[in-house]
Amino acid sequence: MRYTLLIKKQAKKVLQSLPKAERNRIAEKIHWLGENPDNPSLDIKPLQGQPYYRLRVGQ
Repeated sequence: MRYTLLIKKQAKKVLQSLPKAERNRIAEKIHWLGENPDNPSLDIKPLQGQPYYRLRVGQ
């Protein structure tokens, strides 16, 4: 099952300001997240005290 991910305008603006290599690496992880958010290879953790999650890409 494929999921739809919404990226806020502010996040899109920050992504566009990154170097192309980093932007592509982040876009690839976001794509994997949309394909299968339960993928154990994705480094996803809930944020404390909030209903949101973070997806770690690189160091």
